[in-house]
Order: sequence, then structure tokens, then C-alpha cells
Amino acid sequence: MTSVIDELLAQLHDTRAKIKSLEEWAKTAQREVLDATPEGIESLPWSVESSQGTATVVRPTTIKFNEEALAAELGPELWSQVTKVSVDQKKLSDLVSRGIVPIETVVANSEEVARTPYLRTKEA
Repeated sequence: MTSVIDELLAQLHDTRAKIKSLEEWAKTAQREVLDATPEGIESLPWSVESSQGTATVVRPTTIKFNEEALAAELGPELWSQVTKVSVDQKKLSDLVSRGIVPIETVVANSEEVARTPYLRTKEA
């Protein structure tokens, strides 16, 4: 059975290496297409053998807030309504290790939740 597992792990390693190489190639090809696409062109038709389609130029944006200024403008009551608080596990662990927060408090108010298992492989 070990030889079967060894073979499967080798195939998994090879496949992941191929995927990484293809992803790098795809990123490079995307950059080259975008660099070569004239301004104002948002859609590019393509066809290869029996397949065809359209590539769409996506120019994503995001909003970056000046949180300090926005918090000052909104005031504490509104600010608390538009923000969320989450536990910083590293800071909590630090407070536990320094004796400021008892470990019993953390244990009583948390639970370990199982996640989907996966294989991690690395090259020797």
C-alpha cells in the first residue's frame, strides 16, 4: 500500500508543479494581452480550433477609507454601527502568556472547529 501512496504523492507533486507553471504562464499572457490592448477596448473576441469566446477587460477598483478621519466625522455611536470587532488570536495569546487573561477564560469562551482536511506537500 505504501508504494501506491508514494506513487499518488509523486503524481500529486508533479501535477501541482505543472499547475503552478501554467498559472505563471497565464498571468504573464494576461499582462501581455492587457499591455497590447488599446485604451477603450473592453472586449476581445478569440477563437482557437473549435473553441471561441470573448475576453473582457476588467478594471477592478476598491474603496480605501481614511478610517481615522471617517471615525472622527461619524462619531463613536455611528462608527460602532459601521465597523466590526474580531478577536486577534495572536494578541489574545500574548495576553494569556503574560498572565493578564486567564487561559480558563479563553477555554470557556471558545471551541475548536474541524476544517476540511487537505494534503500539504513540499519538495525535499
